[in-house]
Amino acid sequence: MLPPRVKTEQGPDRALYDLPLRPVGAQRIGGVLVLGFWVAFVSVPLEALRSLWRAAGRHLGFIEWGLLAFVSLFLLVSLEPLGLGLSILFGRARLAALRDRVVVTEIVGPFRWRRTTRFADIKGLELLGRRVTPGRAVTGREVRSSGLRCRLKNGKLKWLLTGYPRDWLEEIAAEVSARMNLAGDRPAMAEGAGPEPEE
Repeated sequence: MLPPRVKTEQGPDRALYDLPLRPVGAQRIGGVLVLGFWVAFVSVPLEALRSLWRAAGRHLGFIEWGLLAFVSLFLLVSLEPLGLGLSILFGRARLAALRDRVVVTEIVGPFRWRRTTRFADIKGLELLGRRVTPGRAVTGREVRSSGLRCRLKNGKLKWLLTGYPRDWLEEIAAEVSARMNLAGDRPAMAEGAGPEPEE
């Protein structure tokens, strides 16, 4: 049974799960470390851009524009660790199981980005993390190691949700599986081979 802080909406066309901030506890410090890595990562290309601007005297030629494009691409790649760090610190997720696809929206303050996966591309669903004994408190480490992902028919793995308690994910996985059955795509359910929480 999902707690009241997980807002749900059930209808013939979709099942919506609006999840709260990830309850990762002290593991949230990992988000700070990722953001620290991002700052160190982008400081090099930013300094290169500043030096390039000074050296060119604000008049960029063909070579300078080429270097500028390369450094800008480098900065674009750096947005992934930035998004990861912000998701751990301040992020939450919203999952919508529609008629023919599942859409996961990552939400960090006013920013959001989506991952869409068609049911026709999914071979099976996998749950990661240990089941928790009823009545025992869930540790931040156990939450962080829990996840729901799908195995695609091309052999690739794609995350749907991570950083939420295993029992929440089981209920959501059952709903996604039911929607896939209605769509004619019968997924296999399996235990993922991801990292287990330490004792």
